[in-house]
Amino acid sequence: MRKDLETRVATLENRVSAIEKKLTADSSAHGHKKRKISLNEFLKEKAPQKMMDIIVVLAAYHDKYEESDHFTFGVADMNAWHKKAKLKIPKNTRNLITQNIRKGYFEEDGKDQDGKMRWYITNSGNEIVEKKFDYDG
Repeated sequence: MRKDLETRVATLENRVSAIEKKLTADSSAHGHKKRKISLNEFLKEKAPQKMMDIIVVLAAYHDKYEESDHFTFGVADMNAWHKKAKLKIPKNTRNLITQNIRKGYFEEDGKDQDGKMRWYITNSGNEIVEKKFDYDG
């Protein structure tokens, strides 16, 4: 039994090693390593025109690239995302968030340990970002 396990482990280690070598060879064959898209690249790609749409794009980026299924954000958090992207901070951030909740792009997800409300971007929110805010298409 022990010999069987040792053989199976050795086989699996060899397979993993071969996969790792292939992945390393594939990434180095292109001359650079793959990086995640930056926040500004994502904003440029999605091309939001209105402040309300920028809020949804920022949330979509956070959802997709920050590996979180929900996020806590209030005015301060959303303004920090604007600063990170070197965007003008809106004067009515709370109102913009509320409008996106009404449109169904965000959904409440309870409160975190600090009592901050948590939200997640809905499928509709991610979908409208992917459609680049083409409401007809």
